[in-house]
Amino acid sequence: MDSAVRLRWINLAGALTFTLYGVLIGVAPVAAVNAAIAAIDVWHLRRLTVTPARAGRHRRGG
Repeated sequence: MDSAVRLRWINLAGALTFTLYGVLIGVAPVAAVNAAIAAIDVWHLRRLTVTPARAGRHRRGG
């Protein structure tokens, strides 16, 4: 597995854990920041793992 992909998976797990933690203790800023980090990790994982042939089908105008 590529080191960047592995790092993103680990970071996603941590961000989701801390999002849950923030929700459970009732601290919205902790939950919100970590939810945003998790969303960024998902975006990067999609970008790193989608092959160029598959990505072309999702582009507009071409």
